[in-house]
Amino acid sequence: MTLDEAFRSIGDHGRGQLLILILICSMGQLPASWHIFAVVFLGAIPDHYCNPPYEELEDRNSTFGNTFNGWNDGTMYQKCEHQVNNQTDMCYNGWTYSSEPYGTTIVSQWDLVCDRASLVEFSQSVLIIGVTVGSIGFGYLADRYGRRQIFFLSLFVQGILGCLEATSTSFVFFVIVRLFMGIADQGYELTLYAMVSEWFTPRCRPFAFLCLFFFWAGGIMTLPILAYFIRNWRSLQLAMSIPFLFFPLLYWVIPESPRWLLSVGRQEEAHRVLRKIAKLNGRDYVEISLESNAHNTDKTEVKEKPETNKDIVEETTNFVEPSKENPSSGAPEVKVKSNNGASYLDLFRGYRMTMVSIVIFAIWDDLNPST
Repeated sequence: MTLDEAFRSIGDHGRGQLLILILICSMGQLPASWHIFAVVFLGAIPDHYCNPPYEELEDRNSTFGNTFNGWNDGTMYQKCEHQVNNQTDMCYNGWTYSSEPYGTTIVSQWDLVCDRASLVEFSQSVLIIGVTVGSIGFGYLADRYGRRQIFFLSLFVQGILGCLEATSTSFVFFVIVRLFMGIADQGYELTLYAMVSEWFTPRCRPFAFLCLFFFWAGGIMTLPILAYFIRNWRSLQLAMSIPFLFFPLLYWVIPESPRWLLSVGRQEEAHRVLRKIAKLNGRDYVEISLESNAHNTDKTEVKEKPETNKDIVEETTNFVEPSKENPSSGAPEVKVKSNNGASYLDLFRGYRMTMVSIVIFAIWDDLNPST
């Protein structure tokens, strides 16, 4: 019996799978979009103008108005320069910022205006660089150590990094933390996509991924509400990060992906997971030897130069090799064989595989909402 057949026998879209889908999307999608798009509010540019020279302040014995129209007598001051003895000079006395409507932001915190305004976009670019770096390594880690372990570990690390970012004392430190936050983002983003795919049969996956993107959109829509009530950038960053610290408490609620368990030969654990899901779905589970969906019962070998789409699909790091029947039960015993020599270079083995990899990379980079 293949795993998809086992899922269909216990209900391929029952309460068990839907509960797991809602929980992992609530953790890995809704708050994840907050950190990606938070720069819109963390780096919002408030109304500001250039402080005049101190001598001029003493001569006039006046103060700035609250409406940001310059002096109370109507004198106007520009945002990036001021007049001194009929000459234009830069704002060496700093800026005055309005607290409406954004409150305090990283712009007013570190004077990221005028010739330093591009640093706000730079901080977001650093975050995306981290996303790119994380996407390279976390797929391998999730394959090696399990979806659940990497998913919850990345969520917890993201919470720590987010709280650390809220305590930044310099813009340089802020940017460095943003880099690692981008890396951690892919730890739960990539494993989330794998988990959603592996918990559902091909028939139900379109619905599952549609729900996944609903949660992503929900995070984007709730971020402005959060920012509306929290006008201080440090407090906003903490509010977005603290929930990540509590997500690992659900580690013992969400089981490991049975597809991953089967791929590494842990068939008994896969049976236990399926038995729990069957109970949640109100179905009976009959324990039968499971086999990989990708290979069924035919032994497959990794081909060095795949020529067809079927060859590309078969070019994987694991395959199932049927052995002789178990004399005690009569059921076929499934043996999972691993190819320890597999590496990232296999993605570029042969012309066709190289083209497929390049196209997938380009699609991910161009259509990823994070970029």
